[in-house]
Amino acid sequence: ATVIADRGLDTFPFILLAIITIVSMILYFDLPFIWVISLIVAVILIIVIFILALYVSVDDGAGEKFANWILNTLKFFYKRGYEKWSLRIKNAIMEFQDSMRVMLKEKRVFIYGIPLSFLLWLLEILRVYFIFYAFGANITIIVIAEVFIVATLIGMIPLLPGGLGAIEGAMIILYSTAGISPSISAAVTVVERLISFWMTSILGVACLPYFGAPVVKKLSEKL
Repeated sequence: ATVIADRGLDTFPFILLAIITIVSMILYFDLPFIWVISLIVAVILIIVIFILALYVSVDDGAGEKFANWILNTLKFFYKRGYEKWSLRIKNAIMEFQDSMRVMLKEKRVFIYGIPLSFLLWLLEILRVYFIFYAFGANITIIVIAEVFIVATLIGMIPLLPGGLGAIEGAMIILYSTAGISPSISAAVTVVERLISFWMTSILGVACLPYFGAPVVKKLSEKL
């Protein structure tokens, strides 16, 4: 429930920021037409998925239909072990519905969670700003926010974990388009990703044997 609440509350501010960012970038950035269309489509997809998740969470019938659709799709590709997969998916959707209902009923989650989510996004943008400042680059926090949101949006494309490669490339290109030299753009991007992705990943892996043993055990039992 905690993980689902975290992702849900994190998605709402991101959608709002993404819409504002895309409108701003269309107006002030000289982006290729295909980029503009891709960004608009990406935001629409995120909104649709978010609304669908909320709908499935409060409507038992919708949840059952969604589960059946997933199961029928999987059955077409993976006939072996179908019963095992079907049970897991049904249980996962039921747990998702229960968690979302708890979150929607608990008003304190929204009262404290949404402002904190906006604050966390702001802190991430400020982190990038201070990295630029450390390199002596002159760039406004508005441009950083726009690039950061768009790069995060691009990184949501499920190609590699953590948007690896896609985010870095998008950030370098967009910062360069905004007038920052390619060398500074690349250096800032490398430092930013070292902090935001690699450092947290390494720390997580290092802590897993000490704090994640029960989780690892449960996963191994399921597999």
